[in-house]
Amino acid sequence: MKGLGFFYKGKERRQGKRHAVQWDALLDVRFPDFHEQIPVKVVNLSAGGALLHSKQLTVDNRHLIITETKPELTLKISPPERTLELTARIEWYEVLDGRSTFEIGVSFVDYKNEANISVDELIKTMGTST
Repeated sequence: MKGLGFFYKGKERRQGKRHAVQWDALLDVRFPDFHEQIPVKVVNLSAGGALLHSKQLTVDNRHLIITETKPELTLKISPPERTLELTARIEWYEVLDGRSTFEIGVSFVDYKNEANISVDELIKTMGTST
């Protein structure tokens, strides 16, 4: 399975600092006729997106990327005393070499309006050091 995936080969587009984290989260996947949640691990986070690790990239035999109808995706992170829900779009993914884990790069569609909290504030709230 080495080499499966699609990649962004251009200039680095993240404008904010990346914060290394290890947070459990859920990726809420909504197709017009189907809804499911995928457990994911948030590996790093910036104001514009995140790097996720997941054991699956399909739900109900539907691929999250290779499909006519793209699903609506919401990343749900639950720090103490709040739940952060961010609309996301998959930008790239890769199968990690020698594992059955997908590395998934997501961008947040409207982070500032949805989150109403800076990444630095979120990091402090979660009690995670960078």
